[in-house]
Amino acid sequence: MESSSDTSTSTANANANANANANGMTKRSSSRNQNHGAGGINTASSKRRTNNANNRTASSASPRTTYKYGMFLLYVVVLLATLHRTITAWIPPVSPQAVQNKEQTQEEHEPKPVTIPPVSLDTQEEHEQKLVTTINGIEFVKDIDETGHFVRVLKHPLPVSALKLPTPIFLLSPSKSGTTTFHQYAQCGLGIGSSAHYRYPFKKRKKLQHVGRSMSYNLQDNRPLLQWNAEREAQGMRDNLEKRMAKKKIEEAREKKARAKIEAEGSTPDVLDHYQVFSDFDYRYGQNKKTTRLVSIVDMLDNIRTFYPNATIVYVKRDAHKWYHSAKNFGTFLQRLRETAEVSELVETLYEPVGRANFFADKEELWVGFYNRYTDLVRNFAAGHGDGTNYLEVPLDDDSIDTGLIMQQRLGIPKECWGHANMGALNGTQKGLKTKMGMPKTVPRHWTIETYK
Repeated sequence: MESSSDTSTSTANANANANANANGMTKRSSSRNQNHGAGGINTASSKRRTNNANNRTASSASPRTTYKYGMFLLYVVVLLATLHRTITAWIPPVSPQAVQNKEQTQEEHEPKPVTIPPVSLDTQEEHEQKLVTTINGIEFVKDIDETGHFVRVLKHPLPVSALKLPTPIFLLSPSKSGTTTFHQYAQCGLGIGSSAHYRYPFKKRKKLQHVGRSMSYNLQDNRPLLQWNAEREAQGMRDNLEKRMAKKKIEEAREKKARAKIEAEGSTPDVLDHYQVFSDFDYRYGQNKKTTRLVSIVDMLDNIRTFYPNATIVYVKRDAHKWYHSAKNFGTFLQRLRETAEVSELVETLYEPVGRANFFADKEELWVGFYNRYTDLVRNFAAGHGDGTNYLEVPLDDDSIDTGLIMQQRLGIPKECWGHANMGALNGTQKGLKTKMGMPKTVPRHWTIETYK
């Protein structure tokens, strides 16, 4: 009985141990299941394990990598040393004597400095002599006039007293009728600064101004054409300043200074009577086609008759058809004559019988009639001007007539000046002068009637 009891007790203990083991396994399994349900194996502990493994791998690989690099560098050094020994063995040594010979050879072949002998500059007299040309025994000098044109003038210009006709001399021919030729002829004989053609240097502002502009001021006030009109000049400058301010081309802070300058310039005489010969003094002004006004040469005839009764009137006549073709090819010259908004009643008569609006540039016969009526108007004026002896009419393009000889006989300026004066115009670089709106700013010669007396 006792052994049976012991057996039972042992069996009970074994069963208890088995159950305990089973319960422990169940708990661990449950714990693992809970961990998987919460996100799997703990991430932090996993990263620590991974980093430790990597550190172990790096620490174990670093000595091997360093060894490989060290061996590679050693191999490169040995290779370069071997190449150096080999190349050195191929190149023979250079002896000191060879070096000295090379230096001597270089010195022999070096270019030696060239000595340029000093160039003697021309004296003023020699320089002037190079500019002198002789035509029919008369000496001429090359020069540049007030408007930047090459000209040829007498080496010894004539005094005004040598002229056979009185001054001032007004050329009444329209543009493209030899006006420049006559201007250069007078300038050639009397010297630069004696003739005002189209524009003249406005002394106090050092720029060119229209001859007709100054004349038109006096015409409006019924004053002599060549007289200084200080108030008109100042008012014209004031108007120009107002236009610039309206267009914001001048700062308001500079307005006071500009106005003071205008008053000072307006009171400084710059009279046209410094000149003795006048040509091409039509004046057209205005901002646009609707406001332009033309002051024509023929509009000034009454003023000349009243204030300059002894003035010489010159008319260079051109063939009417040749004048038309020259005028037609001169930019928009004919178009501007037709499209000017306002002209005098006298000028309107030149566009008869069809009226100015119908004078298109391609209507040759209309413009030929215009030129002929203009010529008749000047002739009629000259017939009643003075005693008739101070009117000179010459042809421009009649080969059967020696125009230069006629001019010499009537005026006293050598015929060699006729047609020999204009030698072309300087460009901006040659002038060395500032320009504004295509108009060169020049310094005048201050020529007066006393210059060549």
